[in-house]
Amino acid sequence: MRCLLVDDDALARLILEQYVQRFGGFEIVGTCSSAIEARTFLQSNPVDALFLDVEMPGMTGLELLYLLPEPPATVLFTSKKEYAVDAFEVDVVDYLLKPVPYSRFAQAAERVVRHLSAEPAPSEEDYVYIKTNGKLVKLHLREIAYIEAQGDYVLICTPTEQHLVHGTMKAMERKLPCDDFARVHRSYIVRLDRIDNLDTTSLVVGRTTISIGASYRNDVLARFETF
Repeated sequence: MRCLLVDDDALARLILEQYVQRFGGFEIVGTCSSAIEARTFLQSNPVDALFLDVEMPGMTGLELLYLLPEPPATVLFTSKKEYAVDAFEVDVVDYLLKPVPYSRFAQAAERVVRHLSAEPAPSEEDYVYIKTNGKLVKLHLREIAYIEAQGDYVLICTPTEQHLVHGTMKAMERKLPCDDFARVHRSYIVRLDRIDNLDTTSLVVGRTTISIGASYRNDVLARFETF
């Protein structure tokens, strides 16, 4: 598994490199001293895992993750607890407080291995946590009717309420089981069993009519041809 190490502190990078080598199973393909440098590196060097410091000058580790269209499996390192909510909003695998003992690092690395080797699709009883009003709130997947892109945010809609969450449609697609949800437009993801009716250009969920994007049309219609 290819990994990248990012920390603005040279000693911290050295310790992290020793931890990774001691754990085994990872190939260190690069080390960066800033998030800006890491962003440039990742544009031409895809990795499976990212071990990333949060507090760095110029750009924080969290800001880097927001800018990546498809972030790798990420473990965040920081000396401040207050970043925890933001960390899990961007779907990191683990979040470690400095100074990090090897035993805690090994636990995080093992989670990365499990995440990359086999990530089962969520079941009907699964859920996601969303950030609202500074808190993490559990939302059961079966409650979601559809999700709408709104700039740097996504609007998660249930029959009774809406949640505006910072994130991308690609990130939402990764979290949702493909058997239950489908991307029907660049701006919409729909839960299939919430669709009341559809034709070749649009579908209806409750009282909402949603256009089916031309590039998604064949895939969407094929989902129903199997029923």
